[in-house]
Formats: sequence, C-alpha cells, structure tokens
Amino acid sequence: MLPIFATFITLTLALAAEPCAKAPSWTFQNLNITTRDEVGETGTASFGFTYNLSNQTDSVTCPLHSNYRCTITGTRSDNSTIIDLQLGLGTVYLTVFEVLGCGTTFVGNSELKVDCDTVPFGAHTCTAGGATIQGVAGG
Repeated sequence: MLPIFATFITLTLALAAEPCAKAPSWTFQNLNITTRDEVGETGTASFGFTYNLSNQTDSVTCPLHSNYRCTITGTRSDNSTIIDLQLGLGTVYLTVFEVLGCGTTFVGNSELKVDCDTVPFGAHTCTAGGATIQGVAGG
C-alpha cells in the first residue's frame, strides 16, 4: 500500500495526463466582422468560441490589424489558447493552437465562407454561422 502522499502524487500525475487521451476540438459560432477598407481605419471581429473537451464557451472580441486580421492569446477559459483569424475575399481563415495540461500542443485550422454587406467607402459587415475545428497533435 502506498503512503497517502505517494498516492496523491500518482493521482495528480494521472489527472494531468488525462486531457491528452483525447484530441481537442473547438467550435466557432456567430462570427461577426466589421471593418472599413481604408488605411488607418479599424475593425473588430467577435464570435463565440467553445472548448469542446470541457464544453466551455467564451465570447471573444478582437481588434483587426490592417483591417483583416486578429490574433488572440489566451481566453477566459484557457490562457494557453491562441486564435488567429484572417479575413480574405469571401472567406475567413481560422487557426487555433492550444497546449493541454499534459504538455502536448494541438493545432487546427479551417476556412469559412462569409456573407458580406459592403457599402462603397463605408463599413463592411461580414457574418458566418460556425465551424468545428479538430485539433491535431504536434502543432
């Protein structure tokens, strides 16, 4: 029989390794992007982001750099997650990096078609429904 302290350490190590028994996936919902196609103008992207292993959802908003890209480092639910979003012609490109408790880095990416309303010399508003991205070890 193991002493209580040794049992605790064994249990803690087993729990730390548990998350990597299954690869994570993430779901983007209700993506909204507002931007202007003018130098010096800013825009924002907002969306729901769900960690499917824990079923935790965060509402994320980020400023667009160069009016078409944002990178989020850490969310309320997980500070190791990096989300990269890039808007192209009618498409948004999504990439997620996450380091799980066992130390393994997972990466996943996807493309979503977006519907955009464009006002000449005005705001561009783009929306997309959602997508689930499967993580792959070794990112």
